[in-house]
Amino acid sequence: GIQARAPGEGTRAYAIGTPVVPVADQSWECPASAPLTLSGPLNQEMGGAPYTICKQGTGTLTLSGGGSFAGDVVSSNGTIRLSGTHSGSGQISLMSNSAVVVLDNADVAKSVSARCNGSFPSTIQTVTNSTNWIRGGLATVQDGATPQPNIVLGAKSSLTVEGDFLKEGTYWTVKGSGELCVTNCETVKMGCLTLADSVTVRLQQTCFTTKAANYITVNSGTTLRTEVENALTQSPVQLSGLWDLCGKDQTMGRLSWSGNTNRAVTTSMEIRSTQPAKLTIIHNDKSGSGSNRGWSIYAGKVTGQVSLLKRGDQTLYLGSALAATGTLEVA
Repeated sequence: GIQARAPGEGTRAYAIGTPVVPVADQSWECPASAPLTLSGPLNQEMGGAPYTICKQGTGTLTLSGGGSFAGDVVSSNGTIRLSGTHSGSGQISLMSNSAVVVLDNADVAKSVSARCNGSFPSTIQTVTNSTNWIRGGLATVQDGATPQPNIVLGAKSSLTVEGDFLKEGTYWTVKGSGELCVTNCETVKMGCLTLADSVTVRLQQTCFTTKAANYITVNSGTTLRTEVENALTQSPVQLSGLWDLCGKDQTMGRLSWSGNTNRAVTTSMEIRSTQPAKLTIIHNDKSGSGSNRGWSIYAGKVTGQVSLLKRGDQTLYLGSALAATGTLEVA
């Protein structure tokens, strides 16, 4: 393994510029006072097994040289910073509540898995003005009622996720001011996704769900773009921000399940499309209580060329800001 140590009470940064090829399982220790950078490639041994690198310590391990290493990288805490092209398979596992992956113009073939087992969730971050890919997908491991792991997108940055994403039981909160794009994913059974701050999430493939507890929350100031038809088939949407249908028809479950029939129109809520698009709401859910039991309440705006089609045997309550040029149908 590798142990980075600072002299005395001071700090010292270390760098390895030559290629690194693990030929056994590794333990690399990086305390906060001694960050380690591999500026050369981290490569896979030709014909060798895909060994595991365990990153220990609260410091930062920077892998800026890319490489073909096909084993797993496990971080107990601290930060792993990735840039360049990492073509090897395997997984990056964030094992504790303080583990962070920072992406800086990185193209990563590995998947990233975050375990939530403490007061603070693990995090994936992108730096400002960067373009990044995670091609192996994202996953979470929930240990009880713990915080959702975060994806924090730097300003004017983008993260494209391929492979498995939003498996049933998977929870992510997307924060910051960048853009998350979901495309070419193998698993389309949706978990729970929360949009916060001023992020934009672009769904470029269909995400299914079989449970009403699996939903997407679009908070005020955020934008959800559904860029393929039926991107959220029968998924409940809790909408407080902007949903851009992008000219693509959508069929989904409950539109919202909060508020009451006297709720004032909320201007931060908006469903829009500059091209003709139909939103079909299939509402058979009888959850809730009292006079609102089974009601789906939307107090936002509907603008552009959006048509609404209501299906199901429960009640959909709409606010008064229906400025769309499309039709309103009940079936």
